[in-house]
Amino acid sequence: MAFTTAQGRRRRGPWIFMAALLLFWGGLGLTGLKVLKPRYRSDPAFVLDAQDIAGLTRLQIVQGADAGGYRRSVDVLVGTGQGIEARTYPLGQTATDADDGAHRLGVFREGNTLVIIAAQEPAAQSPGHRRRWSRLHSVTVPAQFRHLVVTEADIHAVEPVAELRVDGVAVRVSGNVASLDLRAAQADCSDCSTSKGGRNGPEMPVCDPARPSESKVALRVDASAMREVVMSADTGSVALTHSAGLQRLSLLIGHEVGVSVDRAHVLLPGAKPVLEAGARPLLGDSACVSPLSGALEQSKPPARQALYWKPLS
Repeated sequence: MAFTTAQGRRRRGPWIFMAALLLFWGGLGLTGLKVLKPRYRSDPAFVLDAQDIAGLTRLQIVQGADAGGYRRSVDVLVGTGQGIEARTYPLGQTATDADDGAHRLGVFREGNTLVIIAAQEPAAQSPGHRRRWSRLHSVTVPAQFRHLVVTEADIHAVEPVAELRVDGVAVRVSGNVASLDLRAAQADCSDCSTSKGGRNGPEMPVCDPARPSESKVALRVDASAMREVVMSADTGSVALTHSAGLQRLSLLIGHEVGVSVDRAHVLLPGAKPVLEAGARPLLGDSACVSPLSGALEQSKPPARQALYWKPLS
């Protein structure tokens, strides 16, 4: 009888081991699914209504680097809705902290421009509290915005857009844009965050001294739904894909700029699209936000009007 019991234990041993192994890997798999689940489904979202952005045609996103000097790319969708929707990464936040992210995502009007300041990691944190901050993940804007200025972004036109100008450093543009003007932006920016005030004290940028940009110019275009493309850069590289449907291509680039095209035919004289080349790139706008002090105050820049995000219902 003792022999039979010992033999049964030996037979059950591998099955018990396999069951424990399956439970371990099953739990690990469930944890992994939770970690790998797409962020955007639960990211806090904030909106500006159509009346908040009435008359604006230019969008500028100021992206400050984090403590490691790394700038995260922003997804920008053009041509959808009437207002603006922004989603943030709630880094280090709990669910009860989520709506606080809007206060660190500065936004204001200046002339015909809407300026969004992607919030930085806070330099200091109250004792006994976790460090928490928000980073801009994506922005959805209506077709009234025909000029975008952003350091690093993946821009896609969802609905047909007749003309679009983009000034950036490391950007990719795709979608239904009839005429695209893509330029290398000036990006020797100060690192900006926002100072948080009360309801009557609007959030405004607080900038450290300017330092040279750590980003290399890299302009990318997917021209599958475009007719005309202008690419301007004095340094870095430009790349063009899906160019078969283009009618006109202008490469206004410096002599040291790297060029990548999907078809060598694009660069041949007399080819279609008609190629225009030049050594004088069109100047892009600065991707930096201007301070509210010093010489710029004396030159009376357009008045800034602070706006306030609303949670997406």
